[in-house]
Amino acid sequence: MKKILLAALLITSFTGISQNENDEEWDTIKGKLHIVSVGQGDDVWGIGMNNAVWHYENGKFALKKGILQSISVGGDGTVWGVGLHNGVHKWENNKWVKIPGNLRQISVGSKDHVWGVGEGDGIWRRVGDKWQKVIGNANWISVGHDGSVWGVRVDASVWKREGEKWVKVEGELKKVVVQDADNIYGLNFFNQIVKWNGTAWDLLHKGSAESLSVGSDGSIWAVKANGNIYKVN
Repeated sequence: MKKILLAALLITSFTGISQNENDEEWDTIKGKLHIVSVGQGDDVWGIGMNNAVWHYENGKFALKKGILQSISVGGDGTVWGVGLHNGVHKWENNKWVKIPGNLRQISVGSKDHVWGVGEGDGIWRRVGDKWQKVIGNANWISVGHDGSVWGVRVDASVWKREGEKWVKVEGELKKVVVQDADNIYGLNFFNQIVKWNGTAWDLLHKGSAESLSVGSDGSIWAVKANGNIYKVN
């Protein structure tokens, strides 16, 4: 038993995982979510219990219409979501408008940069008022406000979009989060927040996260496995 406890302590020490509650760089935000997305500043959307949709307003989260499995807000305030049956929706005039298409995860950099992952890990991008199939596959995709696109495949390999092709990047991640071409973040398999330095992933902020989002202005929000919400102060 002593050996097991010692091993657990060593693993915790090695990974650097700590509770966000104890890290001075994090502000605790009232509420519970399991997915968070920030466009800019405090323009934050999220999905909580029972897949309910929430929006941060006047210092607190307010319940909005809709039931979703994926949500994303761009730096210009454009919001898209994916329903429980993979239907695609866009937030317009305080309501969700159904958009033809089927995805399971969506990422919005701005109104001009909307990408998603669909059936069979297929990749799609919005071109005008249509979805265009993109060669390649991804388990998770992220687009920045400047149109920079990165993805993670089911084998955890990381890829970035250069022109019309995908280029493999060093490292393995669960999720990648793109602010812009120069600021790429991710969650590794210890749920630590990392940032791309051009050749490798640097450990960035203390604490762990299940969901991470970085706004066009560099705002960083995170959600832990227990649903607690945080932002970097």
